[in-house]
Amino acid sequence: MEHWFFEVKVVEYAPQIANCPHCGAPSKRHSKGVRHPIDIDLDHPVILECIVGVYKCPNGCGFFRIQPPFLSKGAHYTDRAKEKCVVSIRDDQMPISSVPQRVARDFSIHPVKSTVHLWYNQRGKQLDLFQDYEPWVVRTFSGVLCVDEVYDKHLCLLLATDPLNGKTVGFRLSQSGTKEEVGKFFAYLKGMGIDPEVVVSDGLIVSHEI
Repeated sequence: MEHWFFEVKVVEYAPQIANCPHCGAPSKRHSKGVRHPIDIDLDHPVILECIVGVYKCPNGCGFFRIQPPFLSKGAHYTDRAKEKCVVSIRDDQMPISSVPQRVARDFSIHPVKSTVHLWYNQRGKQLDLFQDYEPWVVRTFSGVLCVDEVYDKHLCLLLATDPLNGKTVGFRLSQSGTKEEVGKFFAYLKGMGIDPEVVVSDGLIVSHEI
């Protein structure tokens, strides 16, 4: 017979009053519910017995539960467990297929590959291009910039990538890819804070300097 050792931690998030998510009315706690998400730990699996409040809206919106700040609605893992997987892909450049083994070894959680893929896509949709993505690209920029243009009939996509890190640095859609439009694209990259040591491109692009 195989035995599994895990720890159970009790967390209560059930204030007496909570605002209705539909109308905002202060609502009294009616009862309590229990959720059992999985959390990270360095030594062994941890399951949270998360006690949450159940409330009844006085304006007739019905019953609702409040979500703890560390746990998304319907999630089986805590937010920080998800973030460990996302960071492994985003910052450590790990392939998705290797992440489950890594987090099982280091953090005692066992998500499947499809779940890791879903978390990574969800995190990407939450990123704000200017507040999140661009500063991250600049901060991790390798110094090598690859710039190229891709044509689709009368449209031209100007694309800048960091080939050493495998990241898209920036892009710009133009009508014909003229030298003026290329110059504006380079000005945009420079405004981001991209200061490359090496630029790899073709004859049209290389005639402009950042």
